[in-house]
Amino acid sequence: MGFCGGSGGSIRSEAILNFSERHAFLYDTRRSRCHFRPTPDNRLSQTMQIWYLGLGSNLGDRLTLLTAAIKRLIEGSQNWRVSSFYETEPMDYLDQPWFLNAVLEVQFAQPRNPYEFLRTCLELEAEFGRVRTVPRGARTLDVDILLGSTGGTPLVLDEMQNGLHLTVPHPRLHLRRFVLEPLCELCPEDAHPVSGKSFGTFLQELGTHDAVHRLNEVFSLRE
Repeated sequence: MGFCGGSGGSIRSEAILNFSERHAFLYDTRRSRCHFRPTPDNRLSQTMQIWYLGLGSNLGDRLTLLTAAIKRLIEGSQNWRVSSFYETEPMDYLDQPWFLNAVLEVQFAQPRNPYEFLRTCLELEAEFGRVRTVPRGARTLDVDILLGSTGGTPLVLDEMQNGLHLTVPHPRLHLRRFVLEPLCELCPEDAHPVSGKSFGTFLQELGTHDAVHRLNEVFSLRE
């Protein structure tokens, strides 16, 4: 029950983190946000695939684990963005440590099979030491597919293939403040593909009863 990503990279006001000749991020400590800065040739093609992933950890060195996970998840990507990090209180199963959560947006020039991408996420969780003993219990790494689209068309799925069940959009993303807070840093005006309601509206309606605290750390490829 956690979603996050990042490392304890250095924080600079108006710092530009270049990760290739064509793409950069701008982190502004005045708003604690990480912004993608598209170049003029960064246009959404008919095959461009975008995924929003909920990331989290509440065991071990959370920042180190999530930093490594993000670096693996963005391999081969065209562009990516990472939200701020959030310290979040456990839900459902309460007898466990607090989570570190964030949302990763990753774009691929060529579409990936959703179920193969899900398998990649599950294999990464296992590689990072996740053991599924208690439902929604403590974990070293959580990677949940929240949203997906290809060529600007939202992905809507709820079926089983090759032993894997995938529901997109994630069935609980609009009910979890620890998901909506970081997601709304990246796409507050985007609409839920099924309900048509914006994620910003969902967040406003959810209230503030859940303990979700934004941190100052920012993910950096330099770590």
